[in-house]
Amino acid sequence: MRGVAYLAGGSALGQGLTVLVAPILTRLYAPAEFGIAASYAAMLGIGLVVVTLGYQVAIPLPRDDHDATHLAALAFATTLLTGAALEGLILVGGPALAAALGLPGLAPYLWLLPISLVGAGLYQALYYWTLRRRNYAQLARTRLQQAVAQVGIQLGLGVAGLGAMGLVLGDVVGRMSGGGAMWRWTWREDASLWRGLTLAGLREVAVRYVRFPTMNMPTSLVNAVSLELPTLALAVLFGPVVAGLYALGQRAFGVPMELLGQAAGRVFYAEAAQTVQERPAALERLFWQTTAGLALAGGLPMLLAAIAAPWLFGLVFGPAWREAGVYLQILAPMYIMKIIASPPPVLVLLERQGLGLVREVARLVIMLGAIALASYGRLDPGEAIGLISLSGTVNYALYFAISWWALTRHREHKKFDGIDVPRPRAAG
Repeated sequence: MRGVAYLAGGSALGQGLTVLVAPILTRLYAPAEFGIAASYAAMLGIGLVVVTLGYQVAIPLPRDDHDATHLAALAFATTLLTGAALEGLILVGGPALAAALGLPGLAPYLWLLPISLVGAGLYQALYYWTLRRRNYAQLARTRLQQAVAQVGIQLGLGVAGLGAMGLVLGDVVGRMSGGGAMWRWTWREDASLWRGLTLAGLREVAVRYVRFPTMNMPTSLVNAVSLELPTLALAVLFGPVVAGLYALGQRAFGVPMELLGQAAGRVFYAEAAQTVQERPAALERLFWQTTAGLALAGGLPMLLAAIAAPWLFGLVFGPAWREAGVYLQILAPMYIMKIIASPPPVLVLLERQGLGLVREVARLVIMLGAIALASYGRLDPGEAIGLISLSGTVNYALYFAISWWALTRHREHKKFDGIDVPRPRAAG
C-alpha cells in the first residue's frame, strides 16, 4: 500500500497539475486542435507497445539481477532500432500514411512520432528497472517532472499561437522527461551490473523470455489498439472537433482514474512477482484487496463526478466544451468497470500470455463491431460514444472474469504440486 501511495501520489500530483491548467489550455487551443493532438497521442500509445517488443515488462521477474539488466538493455536496443526504422519510413511516405489512415491533418506532425517513441520507450525500460528496485519515490518524482514539462511547453507555445503543434510538442517533451534522472540513479546504484553486459547474456534472456515479444507483446498491442481506437475512430468519422471533446473528458477524468489503476497494477506486479510460484493463495487475496480498494478509491468518485459533468465542463473549461461533459456521462459505466477490473496484471504474472491474447482479440472484435455499427448506421456522435461505452463495459467485465479464472486454476495446479498446502501437525 505504501508503494501504491507513492505511485498514485506522484501520478495524482502530475495529473492534478494538468487538470489545473486545462481551463487555460481550453482557452488557448480550440477543440479541433485538441483532436489532432489526441490522434497523435493515440498513435503513439499504439507504437509504444511495439517499440520495446514487450521485454521491459519482464524486467521485474528474474531472480538474478544479471538477467534483469540484460532484459533492460535488450529493451533499449529494440527501442533505438525500431525508432530509427520508423523515422526513415515516415520521412519517405508520411503524408501518404496519414491519408491512408483517414487523418490527413496529422501529416505535419508524424515526423515527431519516432522521436517520441524512442524517448518514451527508453523511459519505459528504466521505469520497470526502477520498479524492480522498488524505488517508488523516484518513480513518483519522474511522473511529476513529466507533467511539469508537458504543461510548461503547452502553455508557452499556446500563448505563442502555435496551435496543435504546441499540444503535440508538449506531449513529446513530457513523455521523455524524467528518464535522465532515473538513468543517473540506476547507474549510481548498479553500475557494476551494467558494465557486465554481454552479447551472450542478451541472447540468453531474449530466448528465455521470448514469450513476451511473441505472446505478451501482441496481446498488449491488441489492447492498445482497443484503447486508442475510439479516439482515432471519432476523428475519422466525425472530425477533430468531436475527437477533441472526447479527449478533454479523458484528460480531466478518465486519465486520473487510469493512472490510479496503473499505479496499483504495477505495485501488485512488483509485490506478487516474488510470491506467484510459492504462495498462490496469497496472490488471490492480494487480487481481491486491490480490486476492492480501487472500487472505493476510483469507482465511487468517478460516479459522483459524472453526474455533474456537463455543468462542470461548461463552467470550468468554457461553453464550447460543455458537450465533453455529456460524453463523460455516457462513458462513466466503462470507466468505472475499467478502474475496478483491469489493474492487476494476473495473466502476465502467471505467464498465461496465450489466454491474454484470446481475451484481447475478443475485446478488439467487440470494439470494432461497435464502431462499425456506428459508421454504417450513420449514428450521431453521442450514439456512437454510447456504443463505445457499452462495448468497453462488457470488455472489462470479461477481463475480470478471465483473470479470476486463471488465478483459481493456478492455485489448483500448485496445490496439486504440493505448494501452498499447510503441513499436518505433528502427533502430540
